[in-house]
Amino acid sequence: MGIENGSKAFARVFLQLSMLNRDTVKVKLGNLRELGFTEEEVGILVKRSPKLLGSSKDKLRQNLKFLDEEWKLPRNVILSNPVALRYSIEKRLKPRLNALRVFMMMSRSSEKAMSYPPNQYINMSDETFHRKVVSKLPVVA
Repeated sequence: MGIENGSKAFARVFLQLSMLNRDTVKVKLGNLRELGFTEEEVGILVKRSPKLLGSSKDKLRQNLKFLDEEWKLPRNVILSNPVALRYSIEKRLKPRLNALRVFMMMSRSSEKAMSYPPNQYINMSDETFHRKVVSKLPVVA
């Protein structure tokens, strides 16, 4: 997978792999390939987010589709931020997207509204996202 032996990434991947049997690992890696990721991309995904191997194929497919169709994230952004494939669509991804859409409509310039790349809004802690986006939205009574 292109992970340097002895690195922190190696330790994280090794830990995740040690919890799964060989056949399960093969299936999980195959699932990522079936979703359209190349062998090299699978290595990148697992290196950056080993816990993806614990996610179901359906979960990964749904999140990939949502990030592609709704967030309009290009593949390279998903590769650099694979943890987004594990987030809850209903509890994290959809609410943040809706809040950002309202925030952008309120702003005169979408460039001003989107002061961070979209993947950073996905990864912000709830507290930071609330402070930078939600707190600036109008209160509806």
